[in-house]
Amino acid sequence: MAGEEVWLSLWLYDRGTGQLSDNSSIAYVEIIDPFNRPVAQVKALLEKGKGATIIELPDTLANGSFTLRAYTNRMKSYLPEGCFMKTVTVINPFSDRFLNFRETAKTGEGQPFRIAFYPEGGKMIAGLPCKVGITVLNKNGEPERCSGVIKSEAGDTLAVADIDSSGIGSVWLTPAAGRALFFEAENRAGVFALPAVTGAGSAISVVRHDNDSLVISLLSNNYQGTWLNLVIQSRGKLSHATRIRVTGRETLISIRGDVLVPGINDIALFDTTGSLLSERLLFRPPDGDTGLRIDCSPVYGRREKVSLEIVRERPSDPQYDLTELSLSVSLHPGSEYLPGADELLVKGTEYVIPESGSLLPEVFYSLFPDKKDILLLGTKSLWINWNNILTGRWKKPVYPYEKGGQYICVSFFDQKGVPAEEGSVAYLSIPGKTPEFQYAVADSTGRFCFFTEHGSQVKDLVFQPADTAGSYSAKIEDQFSEKYLSSDFVIDTARVLIPEEIAALAANFQIQKIYENGARGDSIIPPLKTTVQPRFYGKPDQELVMDDYVALTTMKEVFFELVRRVSVRTNRKENSYMIYDPVLKRNPALFIDGVPIDDAAKIINMNPSHVEQIDVLPGDYRIGDIIFPGIINVTSANGTYTDIPLPENAVRIRLKMFEGQWVFISPEYPTEEKKKQRIPDFRNTLHWTPAIRRDETGKMRAEFWTSDHSAEYMIDLEGVSSSGKVVSVRKAVRVQ
Repeated sequence: MAGEEVWLSLWLYDRGTGQLSDNSSIAYVEIIDPFNRPVAQVKALLEKGKGATIIELPDTLANGSFTLRAYTNRMKSYLPEGCFMKTVTVINPFSDRFLNFRETAKTGEGQPFRIAFYPEGGKMIAGLPCKVGITVLNKNGEPERCSGVIKSEAGDTLAVADIDSSGIGSVWLTPAAGRALFFEAENRAGVFALPAVTGAGSAISVVRHDNDSLVISLLSNNYQGTWLNLVIQSRGKLSHATRIRVTGRETLISIRGDVLVPGINDIALFDTTGSLLSERLLFRPPDGDTGLRIDCSPVYGRREKVSLEIVRERPSDPQYDLTELSLSVSLHPGSEYLPGADELLVKGTEYVIPESGSLLPEVFYSLFPDKKDILLLGTKSLWINWNNILTGRWKKPVYPYEKGGQYICVSFFDQKGVPAEEGSVAYLSIPGKTPEFQYAVADSTGRFCFFTEHGSQVKDLVFQPADTAGSYSAKIEDQFSEKYLSSDFVIDTARVLIPEEIAALAANFQIQKIYENGARGDSIIPPLKTTVQPRFYGKPDQELVMDDYVALTTMKEVFFELVRRVSVRTNRKENSYMIYDPVLKRNPALFIDGVPIDDAAKIINMNPSHVEQIDVLPGDYRIGDIIFPGIINVTSANGTYTDIPLPENAVRIRLKMFEGQWVFISPEYPTEEKKKQRIPDFRNTLHWTPAIRRDETGKMRAEFWTSDHSAEYMIDLEGVSSSGKVVSVRKAVRVQ
């Protein structure tokens, strides 16, 4: 509902190891409208691959389909496709705007807008039979029924296609060399070109696959070699590799079925020089046995206590040793298919389903295996590109892991808009009584990237270029990626009738808002691993604590009477000050609360009563590759660099490092008096918790109370075992 809080559990999963990943500490979560505009964004803290957060929907959203996406800094290297994405439907009873509202079937049938073709093995070879996958979409990216014929440019009919309402189908055909192929849709709905036919080559064709065996046909036309190499991999791990002797136009091979792991498998064919000839993705359904069961009554009354227990059906099997589970109990309207975490992991962030921006990637999980198999004919991997791997052109990820902190990048531009030169230096300061300071060197694009640790939930950051001679403007890079999926499809703004069961959700939400029955409880800031940081300049030669001395009226007096080794000089002509080391005949670097300043007057004009301490290091001090000609740091009484003008080219921001977690609260009705309370209870979500742990008896239990709304509710249980097995268990209960 627009204005509602969305409660989220997050797992960061390493596809290579099959385990939860501890490589990243921050997840970037956002909700994007159909125009690729973020409408809500949060940063969630991850610990050992797990996290939880809330994202609040604005109450001004239109009715329609929005995209929930989540990624880490490392995953930005693979955007816009390579992240978790899920379509969420938003209802706003106070809005008459609709954007891709896809909860109801449209009346009538639209015209085909795009028909795409995906030959098995990646290509059609002259004279060889080929299975061709077909997808049919209308202008809004929705599947359409379509029939037609495939003809050659000479007018010969090669195949008849009848695509059902799923918009997904396939045909078999044997193309001829040198002839273009076209699909003629019935009722003059259009003519669509098929991919070009190659005169020679080799391709993979899957004849049969089940749990017992995998039969593959290797088709070749005019292949000059004697041997071919076949490789099967999933998630970067080889499950099968073999050398095959070519026996003619068709070579049949049979392999044990267990070489296919649950999920998507990549079958690749190479010649003896290592060149990729053909590739085919194949789906094996995951094991439906979760090893868990939810024990509770199927029916409850209003305001009744629900006690459920999560039972391990295989207590001795280590792969079902679950340490933590996420549980939600929500109203479940309509018949929409909702994939579990185990199904979402089948595709993960590795594979790109054809026709981004359409409904096809959204419905992938609900399709029958044969339809999934057709879509996989056109699916590509973001990770495994065999041509790049074999030629050594594989690009390393651009964005690093964020473990224990975050990267913040900034660019500085001169008055002509030219970015900083590569190799130039910029500073980041975090003011404080024990300030933090670091520098960064510009890359080839003029970006400076800094890493700041998670020492607190909110940090005050000051950026500035080391060059104080010029005049610069700063641009701080958004930590959320601005790479979005592009689409040629038209956004559907047609007004539709909201189904009754979904309208009930909106009514419930409005009642809860009127009576201020919110579910958000106390904020939880998880304990952060912090280390005591010394001052960035170490132990100074002189630590002048102002309270140890008689109060003086001006900072000039302070430097004259109390500060050793340096003195204040006045340039009367320019009406300026200089803090000077007469022994080494130079000006030391000046800081206030750890912020570099380029004008000594900022220190001299301070009120001594507002200064707590002055640290002096007269000798050279190295920080990385930067050498300062001595350091003077003045610590103010509050240590926050307030009431002092920033250096001319500096920019200051207050950065929220992450969103805290919140306790989910819900009413309880332990007595008859409570049950008879007149305050209505129409919660759409009865219970939510990101972590269920074993109690003192070793059992996993959860308790909550039903509401005043009679309907079917879905208990949704997600978790990850110690072995990395992702489980998803659902059970429907009814309140009457």
